Amino acid sequence: MRKTKWWLRIVGAVCLVLVAMNVGYLMANPDGIADTLPFPVDDNGLHAFIDSWLVSIFALAALGAVMLYASTKPERAGMLVLAVVVGELVDGIGGDMWLISRGYDAASYIASPRSTWSSR
Repeated sequence: MRKTKWWLRIVGAVCLVLVAMNVGYLMANPDGIADTLPFPVDDNGLHAFIDSWLVSIFALAALGAVMLYASTKPERAGMLVLAVVVGELVDGIGGDMWLISRGYDAASYIASPRSTWSSR
């Protein structure tokens, strides 16, 4: 259970860091999102995109917080671990592959100095 406890803590903390990074980026440069989209967008479309993005960010915040809480009783967190792993495979990796196939900039999904997010 020690490994599960630390896995929940680390992954939960990473989720919360990603939430902070995304919220910080959206607050600092909301119009920068329009530059990453593979299609032209007006103000209404940009606001709709940001709103839907934030809903996903709120869900990630909840998941991160629950993982940190579950790390106090890792012996009871088996289904949570499974849900996080399957969710990341389907929504995380699968979702990114879908968006890249739809024309979104692949560099924005890779943590590198040359990525779209870090170069702005």
